[in-house]
Amino acid sequence: MKSSLYIIFLVFIPQCILGQNLQWDWVMPTPQGNLLTNVHAVGESHFVAVGGYGTIITTLDGGESWILNGFGHHQTIFADVVFPTPETGYALGSTWLSFPWGYAGILVITDDGGLTWQEHPHHFQKRLLNAFFVDEQIGWLTAHDGTLYKTENYGTDWSIQHIPTAKNLVNIHFLNQQEGYVIDSNGTLYFTGNGGSDWINVDVGDYNWLDIYFINETTGWLSGNQVLYKTTDGGTTWDVAYITTSNIYPTNIHFFNEMEGVTGGSNGYFAITDDGGVTWQEHQDSIFLNVFGFSVLHSGQGFIVGGVGHIFKTEDGGLSWEIISSNINRNLEDVLLVDSFTGWIVGGDGLILKTEDAGLSWFEQDSGTDLDLYAVHFLDQQTGWATGQQG
Repeated sequence: MKSSLYIIFLVFIPQCILGQNLQWDWVMPTPQGNLLTNVHAVGESHFVAVGGYGTIITTLDGGESWILNGFGHHQTIFADVVFPTPETGYALGSTWLSFPWGYAGILVITDDGGLTWQEHPHHFQKRLLNAFFVDEQIGWLTAHDGTLYKTENYGTDWSIQHIPTAKNLVNIHFLNQQEGYVIDSNGTLYFTGNGGSDWINVDVGDYNWLDIYFINETTGWLSGNQVLYKTTDGGTTWDVAYITTSNIYPTNIHFFNEMEGVTGGSNGYFAITDDGGVTWQEHQDSIFLNVFGFSVLHSGQGFIVGGVGHIFKTEDGGLSWEIISSNINRNLEDVLLVDSFTGWIVGGDGLILKTEDAGLSWFEQDSGTDLDLYAVHFLDQQTGWATGQQG
């Protein structure tokens, strides 16, 4: 697979800056071009997304603008982000260490709603995968090899908990400070009744479990391969709520109340339910990526993130989606500026993009071909050539 060429522009007058350090500004794609893995709804119009290359982006206006932050280096990837309060949040994942050599966990914290972040000094030996807080004081981080980290003092200190028989812990949900569930990468469900000190294997049918979500201490859902279970007694008993033979089915789940919920999955699958998960209504628009992470408010506003920085937005609870990132889902091969404002980009499948404002915005032009274009050259603003596949 070809790697995409991201375009950064610097328009300058050489005589004015000779000998000075040059400042480069990201122009395209917007708001950025790294993989996004997860997103969290902090509040109305306030969302935070995380991803590869240590990416953290925050919007306070429903996606109209984004604040970009970053930590670590190109081998840092954030897997999850949670906010116990509107001000306090945690982004967690993995990063490469030169000493001691290998991957380890990374945790960064914000106390201003995601505007600024600081790395936590604790050394997490295992790569971090998922997080859950029952309140701003008590929370857990899941990690590789059946490891959990628990805090009881607002994230200041972290103690290690362990499930000897578990693999990587990919999902977690607690009902209160004592009772909680985790799912490992083998699809095994575990339960604790004493705050994570001890865990037992929970047998709920012969399925590989994917996600678990509770709206209170009694009512919750458990999703697996082609099946969704529901409990109304805190997990003592589980009953089938939904079953299908389709290869597209609910995986990641979130419910607002006993009847209304949303789900996302592979191949752009996203659906909503208003009968407790018995039936699901798929979204109307095509989403051309796996749903890596999503977050939807009960008001209907929400985001899906994934791909190379793709961001989709909904205002109707997931019935329809609009892409708000300017990612071009094709390789970019060459760029040319003919003056301080006008330029072109060419790329895969006959792509030609033009800017007339120094790269702040781009519009697509018809090339008349669907073959890949590799180079572009212009004599002036009117006369130029684009060359590519098959000459």
